[in-house]
Amino acid sequence: MNRHRPIAATYRLVALLLAISAALAACQTVTLPQAQETPRPGTPLAATPRPGPRTPAPAVPPSATPTQTEVPEHMLVDPQDLRGLEIAFWYPWSGEAVPVIESMVADFNRENVWGVRVTARSTGGGSEMYWEVATARAADAAPDVIAAPPDLLHYWDTQQMVADLTDYESNPDWGFSADEIADFYPAFYQQDRAEGRQIGIPAERSARVLFYNKSWARELGFDQPPATPAEFERQACAAAQALLVDPGRENDGLGGWIVNRDAMTMLSWMAAFGGAPAEETGGALRFNSRESAQAFEYIRSLFDQGCAWNSRDPLPYDYFATRRALFYTGSPDQVRAQVWAMTRANNSDQWGLVPFPSEDGTPALVASGFSYGILRSTPERQLAGWLFIRHMLLTRNQVRLVEANHSLPVSQSAQAALTNFASRNPEWAAALELVPDAVQAARVPGAWWAASGVLEDATWQMLQVLTPVPAETILQQADQIVPEMLEHAP
Repeated sequence: MNRHRPIAATYRLVALLLAISAALAACQTVTLPQAQETPRPGTPLAATPRPGPRTPAPAVPPSATPTQTEVPEHMLVDPQDLRGLEIAFWYPWSGEAVPVIESMVADFNRENVWGVRVTARSTGGGSEMYWEVATARAADAAPDVIAAPPDLLHYWDTQQMVADLTDYESNPDWGFSADEIADFYPAFYQQDRAEGRQIGIPAERSARVLFYNKSWARELGFDQPPATPAEFERQACAAAQALLVDPGRENDGLGGWIVNRDAMTMLSWMAAFGGAPAEETGGALRFNSRESAQAFEYIRSLFDQGCAWNSRDPLPYDYFATRRALFYTGSPDQVRAQVWAMTRANNSDQWGLVPFPSEDGTPALVASGFSYGILRSTPERQLAGWLFIRHMLLTRNQVRLVEANHSLPVSQSAQAALTNFASRNPEWAAALELVPDAVQAARVPGAWWAASGVLEDATWQMLQVLTPVPAETILQQADQIVPEMLEHAP
């Protein structure tokens, strides 16, 4: 890893922000609602049949109850003014997801009754979205609709760049019902709220999970995946010891958990001990806490015992397929690559995805991903963008996106429609079974673009063999570095 990346990233962002013109005035707010499939009378969403009825979801918090009183001025748009309007949609997905997204966009262009046309392009990743949008805004060529990480939407919200979607959700003509809002899993939906306003709508989520070799674990004497950090340590150390005492020498020092310093992995370990870097998504940063220090000390202990180890190959698949790692950290979209690796190794071991262990034994998955948002512009363009988001959130489109990315569904209706896909992908389905009960949304600050790199560097420092530094000292330094980067960067 390039340890200078976070600072360089900060310089780049701040420089770009200096070129951005002042944001438009904030929209008036009402209260909440959203939706997916149900068109309002007189304002059909598209000439597309609606799928069957949904299963009722858990009650929505009182704050998410529609209380529309009057139509805000920016919502007073004549539908005729949308005809012929062309808006831009930028998204972060790549690979197999690109033709799927392009097909969904084509469906909207063909089916929507307002004559709105959407052009779409991929930025190639979530981090690239930062720079692409900032550069485009400086050139007065920003997109209208984006799919971006929730923390980025929160950061842009502090810059008054994103539209408040609350009015669109609660509008009697263009909005959605409370039942349709309740279809979203609350942990994901609340991730896009800022001070009572809805600034995004979940598009997809993913989570860090542990790839776990069940067959090898049984041979080591363990019938169940680890539920607590202590159990994880016993299993990881047993795997390391098994390779240490076998006849071969080339696998000595391997066998347990492959160290992973990715920021989302570290968030997952923090969550295992009850910690998080922010009280809520977009909140104030605080790495230095008792729980975070416990997570750091735990990983360092695993490393010192030889139960966690650094791999030379950045890809973990062959290590796992040849029983040189009992665990590694990944995400559901890596299932396909692991299946291929097992086939190449002619390995018939039973394996699957399991959550991170936690001190109280409750399965824990820390999820993040991408949400749809609208950049501020004119009332007509924003409304056209909202109508497009409605289309992208049709259950059938949510399902297509999950199947393309092997990600996690954001709603009950999408999960119910993924039954056949889950039966064809049993390893991926193991993660699906944990939604929503074991899933918690990543609570990260709006400046996560800088803080995530600092966390990764702090983990690197913590694992230095010759000069170990106390966890509290490292975390204190991390808390100091992020605001200093933002303050002193040119």
